[in-house]
Amino acid sequence: MEDISKLHYINVGRAGTFPSSGHVEFNSSSEDVDVLFEHLHSQDERKDIVLYFHGGLVPQKAGMKTARYFTPQILTKTALHPISFIWETGIWETLTQNISIASSTKLFKKLLIKVLKVGGDKIGIDLSTWQGVKGIGNMTNSEIEKELEKPAPFEEYFVDGSKKSAIEAAGMDDHTLKNFIEAELEIDIAADPEINELLVSDLDEQQRTLLHTHKLVDSNNSDSSKGLFSMIKILKTIGMVTFRVVKRHLDKRDHGFYPTVVEELLRELFVAEAGTFIWNLMKSKAETMWNEDAHDVDKKDIRVGNYFLNRLRDYSLSNPDFKIHFVGHSAGSIAICHVVNEIVRRQLPVKLGKIIFLAPACRTDLFHESIVKNSTDRTAVRIFSMSDDLECQDHLIPFIYTRSLLYLVSGLLEDEDDACILGMQRYFLGRNPYDNDDELESIIGYLSSVPNSMIFSETHENAEPGFQSLARKHGAFDDEGEPAMDSVIYMLAN
Repeated sequence: MEDISKLHYINVGRAGTFPSSGHVEFNSSSEDVDVLFEHLHSQDERKDIVLYFHGGLVPQKAGMKTARYFTPQILTKTALHPISFIWETGIWETLTQNISIASSTKLFKKLLIKVLKVGGDKIGIDLSTWQGVKGIGNMTNSEIEKELEKPAPFEEYFVDGSKKSAIEAAGMDDHTLKNFIEAELEIDIAADPEINELLVSDLDEQQRTLLHTHKLVDSNNSDSSKGLFSMIKILKTIGMVTFRVVKRHLDKRDHGFYPTVVEELLRELFVAEAGTFIWNLMKSKAETMWNEDAHDVDKKDIRVGNYFLNRLRDYSLSNPDFKIHFVGHSAGSIAICHVVNEIVRRQLPVKLGKIIFLAPACRTDLFHESIVKNSTDRTAVRIFSMSDDLECQDHLIPFIYTRSLLYLVSGLLEDEDDACILGMQRYFLGRNPYDNDDELESIIGYLSSVPNSMIFSETHENAEPGFQSLARKHGAFDDEGEPAMDSVIYMLAN
């Protein structure tokens, strides 16, 4: 695949500034942006622009690969000038590595089993086994360990709400339910001396850095990373994890039984802080690259997005009829929401064209504030994503986290569990508890004003051009040859 000219991409470096934090050959400078707009001014045609933003977790080379595919497609099939923002945020490896390291420990598995058994019993989880249907509370540890050897553990489960334990849990207030869970865990933990041994001997230095040790061991110990197991602390901690799992099921905000247990265990004891830090760092870059610079800012600290918007203002004054369109995959939707916000806030004389999202990872509240509220003229928005069934089949980390990246964002990486993410169909099906959410209702009303604004894979083989998508993986939407990308090109061309 041929390299593309700097007239068609802008590389965003560390903290949203020009200096690159990745491959030097992809560097951009303010002078490159100047040349880009000089080229736009000189053209008699191709006055309209389309900005493309790749996903926020992919490495720089992957972002460039998509740009190399996107650019010639736009140039040959539309009348638009394509510009890809390569915002080098390749943190996916770090995130998945941390989750894999934490979940590979014997301690994680032991605590996982305890939460599965006690939490599953309170929910009323029954599992299909070779011996027939069996309640998880009655399964032995070895039976549960066998289930955990499957790439997608506990997928074939049922909820029997008629069980005594499930009826009791559903009728309790939160305080009573926590005490109820802790009482059952206390008996199990007291009879398991191996936990303390695992805390001391099983974890290497890297694993221990990912563990919130202070929630398990005696803080009075001289070395808080290696200390005596505290019965009270582990009861409170594992009790809280189990309570949240049960509560989310009762509130219908779970992500499936096993994924919810993994989310809550990681959140309370392992990598949640590291994960949310990484995710928030990426979100911060998507926002701050558009912030205005101080008047005396050093050239190396100029924000790329701000510099681009300043040149865009000059360009729009010379070309009052031009439009700017946006395409964003995954977290690229976050960057688009923020740039639209900034265009409106600065009152730039820019006409917003089409906004196309591919498996958007932005929160619905951000989309509502930036796109829905800022659309004075009806902005053409189309969202391509997976059906909820496919989202559940997209196993992000087999054996460990058996839902899609968007589920992980919603359940672990955002500050609260089950955060509403724009690309997830579950929030737009009108089901309890999301059917009484005013913000979601407003978004649905906004999108439904134009038919087929949301397209979920897999579409029917007879779907019309511009409404096709066969992506079955979160990362597949902007792949070369994927019908969703063909739909994007068709929509931009027509």
